[in-house]
Amino acid sequence: MFNNEVSSGRPHVTAVTVFYNRSKYVPDSVESLIQQDYPNLEILLVDDGSTDGTLAALQRYAHDPRVRILTQGNRGFTIALKDAIEQSSGEFIAFHDAGDVSYPTRITRQVEALMGHPKAVLCSSFVDNEDSYTGKVTIHKPRIDSTLIETLLRDNPFYHGEMMYRRDAYEKVGGYRRFFRFSQDYDLWLRMSLLGEAVIVPEVLYHRPLIPGSISMDPKKILLQTLLAEFARQCLLARRSEGMDMLDRHGPAGVLLRQRSPRIANKLAGKGTMLMVKGQQEFGATFLRAARQECVTPRTWLLSHLIWLERIPFLWEHSIAPILHHTYLRRSRREGA
Repeated sequence: MFNNEVSSGRPHVTAVTVFYNRSKYVPDSVESLIQQDYPNLEILLVDDGSTDGTLAALQRYAHDPRVRILTQGNRGFTIALKDAIEQSSGEFIAFHDAGDVSYPTRITRQVEALMGHPKAVLCSSFVDNEDSYTGKVTIHKPRIDSTLIETLLRDNPFYHGEMMYRRDAYEKVGGYRRFFRFSQDYDLWLRMSLLGEAVIVPEVLYHRPLIPGSISMDPKKILLQTLLAEFARQCLLARRSEGMDMLDRHGPAGVLLRQRSPRIANKLAGKGTMLMVKGQQEFGATFLRAARQECVTPRTWLLSHLIWLERIPFLWEHSIAPILHHTYLRRSRREGA
């Protein structure tokens, strides 16, 4: 139970989660926040205009004095999250993705990490990912190879749900930007990296089931996320060198100034190839087309031509697909995926 005497002297934390049409995931996800052992905690449960009973499921927790329920018409995840944080009071913000589970010590351990590293603006942890189809669990261990900013410019090692960050740093960079329907977290981390570093708690504090319909399970959303992430990256480079980025200068039209990237072309080609290997030909072809439109590189050229061999079933099944699959697994292990 919330106790002001126990919580005195400890930073006030806001945990915020946004639900849209995920009523069956509410109990496990919300109860994991209710069961946190950190005493000075505010829990914001946001319903973004759900039509499936999600709001009613959230309202079952209204009796808890730590809980506030916010509801609105469907305005999209980024806007709902940004508006909720504006109504919050925490010195630290702990995001929690709808349907995920925060283990009981998550908030405590992340607060301790941020308090122990005054220059850190972000805090992550190890995460276990559960494949909802096979039940297989893998542990994701984010790492920072040098500085936070240089790590992020290479790739984003973090998910979103396990992150905690300092409110003052969040506000200083302007918070989430409404333009980013996807990759809003990566855009925020990039801008916050100009202010400080990140600390990673080397413990599994967060559980992430791969839910059907989520970004990580939807190839079209992954494509949009990948392209917006590259735009966010280029915005950071412009901000670092010029003090302003394309969105600062031109608003949403600034995305038209995004430069074509061989790096992203290769990334899209790799994703497209593996979708084809897994039998998702339509989505795979979409990624390969996007890769060629982004930039023609030796890799995009080669993979695009190899894929045509799918039309020769025996050669594809017994030679090309196994080679591509082995290459993908080896590359994933090397990159820590």
